This record gives sequence, C-alpha cells and structure tokens, in this order.
Amino acid sequence: METRASKRRKLSIEAENELKEKTRDRISNLSDGILHHILSFLPIQFIAQTSVLSKRWRFLWYSYPYLDLSTVNPLIRNLCVDLYKPYTTKRLHDLQTKAMEFVTTLLARREQDSNIKTFHLRGHVSFSCLHDCIRRLVKYKVENLELDVFLRDRFDLPRCLFACDSLRLLKLNPRNPNSDTETETENLNSSFIRFPTYLAMASTGLRSLQTLSLTFIRFMDSPSVANLFSASCFPLLKTLHLEACIGMDHLNISCPELENLELINLQLNGLDVSGKRLEVLEVYSCFEDRSNDSWVKIFAPQLRTFCWECNAITDRCVMENFTSLEMGTIYFLTQRLSAARLSSAATLFSVLSFGRYLDVGSCVVELLSNIDFAGGLPSSFNNLTSLELSTGLNKRDIPGIACILRSSPILHRLNIVIHNNYRTGRNRWDRDLLDNSGFTEEQYWESQIESFKSFQNHLKVVKIDVCGSKIHDSTVDLVKFLLKHGRVLEEMILTSLSTHSMDPSLWQQIGSQIIEFPQASANVKIDYL
Repeated sequence: METRASKRRKLSIEAENELKEKTRDRISNLSDGILHHILSFLPIQFIAQTSVLSKRWRFLWYSYPYLDLSTVNPLIRNLCVDLYKPYTTKRLHDLQTKAMEFVTTLLARREQDSNIKTFHLRGHVSFSCLHDCIRRLVKYKVENLELDVFLRDRFDLPRCLFACDSLRLLKLNPRNPNSDTETETENLNSSFIRFPTYLAMASTGLRSLQTLSLTFIRFMDSPSVANLFSASCFPLLKTLHLEACIGMDHLNISCPELENLELINLQLNGLDVSGKRLEVLEVYSCFEDRSNDSWVKIFAPQLRTFCWECNAITDRCVMENFTSLEMGTIYFLTQRLSAARLSSAATLFSVLSFGRYLDVGSCVVELLSNIDFAGGLPSSFNNLTSLELSTGLNKRDIPGIACILRSSPILHRLNIVIHNNYRTGRNRWDRDLLDNSGFTEEQYWESQIESFKSFQNHLKVVKIDVCGSKIHDSTVDLVKFLLKHGRVLEEMILTSLSTHSMDPSLWQQIGSQIIEFPQASANVKIDYL
C-alpha cells in the first residue's frame, strides 16, 4: 500500500519533470544550419550577443557563415565630427579601432573548418587589418566577398585572393574618407585598390566567379587588361560591373556565360563586347568627344536591355540587330560631327529597331534630322509600342521626330519631354529643313500625313511634359496635328515639369485653344496636370 509520503514524493517528481519539459530549450537542440538561418534575420550586433547564452551558442557564433559587418565600423560623415575638437577626433579613432579589433578577433577565434558564405565589410580600415582579413577569408573559403572600405592610400590586392577558388561574388569599392568633398579624379589619385592583371590571368582562383563588381580600381599591366575579361579568366562570370576604373583604354569582353554588363566612367577609346547569353548591356559616360579613332563592336543576339547614355559618337560602329531587344535607351553627348560619326550614329540607332520600348535623348533627335536628310533610317521600328523623346522641339528637331514616327507603324504610347531652354552648338551637318523648304511647322506636319497612315491608326496615348514656364507655338502645332489625325487616340496629357509653376491663366488659355482643335477620335480625353 502506497504511503502518503511516497505519494507526495511522486507528485513532486512529476511536477518537476513537467516544469523541466515546459522550460526546456528546444531551440538550442536544432541543427547548426537551421540556427544559422534563423540568426541571418538579425543585425550582426544582436547575433554576437547570443554567444553569452551558453557554451552551445558561443560555438554557434564562432561558426556563423553570414558575416555582414557593414554596420559595425563608424563613418566620419555620419558622426558630425568637429575637427577643431581634439577629443571628438580621438573618440572617432577609438571607435574605429574598437570596430577593427572586433572584426579581427571574430575571424581569429573562428572554428577551423567553418567556411564563410558571406563577408561584407564597410567603413574605415587600416591596410594591415584589410590584408589580414582577406588572408583569413581565403582560409575559410569565403564565397561572397564585399569590401566597401575607406582607404587613405593605395592598397595592393594580396596574391592569396587570386588563389581563392571558392569565390562566387567579389565586390570592391574603395573610397577616400573625404570623398564627399573630392572629385572623382581626386578620389582615384588619393585612394584606390590596385588590381594586378597578370595574377588574375595566370592563376585559376577567380574562375568560379559569377559576379564581379569593381569600382575605383586601378588595373596594373595596361596592355594585358584589354583581354582580361575572357573565357580563360572568367568562364562562369554572369554579372560584370566596372565603374570609374583606370588603367584601360581598350576593352574586350567575351565571357561565355555573361548575362549582365554595366560600364560606367571608364574613359574608353575602344570596346568589343561578344556575348551569346548577354541580356543587359549598359554603357554610361565611357566615350569622350576628344577620343581619336574610337570604335565600338557589339555582338549580343539575346540582348533585352540596351542603354547607351552620355557617350560621344564613336568613329566606327559595328553591330548586328538586337533581335530580342525589349528596351533601348540612347543619349549622345553634344559634339561636332563627321561623315563617319554620322554613319556610326545611324548604325547604333538602327540596331534598336526590334525594341518594344525606346527612350531617345535631345542630341539623338537632332542627329535623326541629319540622318533623315542623308536618306533616312535603314530599318523600321516594327515592334515599337512605347516611345519617349527628349527634345527642344526647335526647327532642327522636327524632321528627326517625324523620321522616327514614320518608322514606328504600331506605336501605342508617345511621351515627349520638351526642354524649352535647350540649345546646341551648330555644325556643318545641321540642316534647317523647314527654313529651306519655306514650310511653317504646321505645314510641315501636314506634309507628312501620307507616311503617317499606319502610325495614326495605332497611337492611343500621348503625354507631353513641358520643362519651362510657357508653351511655345511648336508644342501647340504638334498637339494640333496629333489630335487632328490620331484616329484611335484615347488620351492627350499635358504636364508642366518646371520648378516655377506655369501661369494658370496661360495654362487655361492654351487648354481652351486645344479643346477647339479638330479631333479625329471622338473618345479622346484631354488632361492638364
């Protein structure tokens, strides 16, 4: 027979077991991979604090593979430092030193076989610390490495990095601590990372890279850098971003798996891009007008997005039509033209003829007038459904606008941004066709009606943005023509983009005038914004 005392002991044991079950640490029993995934949603500072919970969590922290240290190191411009107060500068230095000690200690205490998936360091860093970090990261087989660091002098990439066959992503963005007040050139001269081209071409460590982004990098061995981005060096590369790098004037890019290519501020004289898988190509401010015998050659049959902005027209241009193109953007720099450059511009513009969306800058519109005078575009834009034009809408622009409209038979949406104060220097290829023909602008538009028959049966939406304090007669003439002949036009939208609001009475007067214009479409809606 069970005694009363034994019953009490039994109930006490059951209650104790029930309490243990309720308070048992179930999370700590999860696998390292699952816990690492849970921690990846927290800032790095909070993850570090978990190391004090228990021995299990301390070792978990030392094997954590996603090290985003971009918020650990303080930035000068975010601290409102008063350089005239020595104690403030000392405090900043102490914070930076403490942050770097944390990074160094973290890597030094890491478990031997705990590889690193992601390492992102941002902020002020010393050369010795950066060199030590890279050496340890290679040891731990880092896969994704991002260095967004502030340097006070040049830094040579260590040889061990080029032997790191685990790298899949590499992003280098060195900056000077005072980059907010410096020009881009000063930044390059005072602070940059040097990239030894011969190491990249001789070693096999970077051949597993899929993403490479280099900003403010100085390439060494200029003759060989032109052929650096090839199948032998980067056979698996899919994304390449080069910005404000120096040490190259010719660039040949032929990585077989490349899908996305972005080039910014490279000061090139020659560019050769060949990519059967290339889908996105963006080139910004890479060709200057003072270049001699400049050239560009592009082969990209799968290209879907093409941006060519703020570049001078090259002397030679060799391209095949981008038959898969969806979106094209083209903005040339203002410059004097030659016959060769006019032909080059026509080639560059015509390869966009398969695009569905096209954005064209003011200088291109002027060039189209010259191309139209020389015989017109060799190709029609038979797939184009949306077109955006930037223009001064002066007499030299109008033939260029007519040229592209008559070449776009199924255009559905037209957006014209009119810069009333836009002026360009004239050159010997400019033709004031309207002055020479004796036509007024309204008469010129009416003279084009036969070649616009298909266009006027498809255009549904027109949006005209006016950058200025008034609407010129040329804008009104264009609106009148489109309303008169747009048979399926559904909406005409006029907006003012000026920082100084347009006079309401003038806006109302123009609106009253436009409403009285003949309208080919009975369903057209006219809006003023």
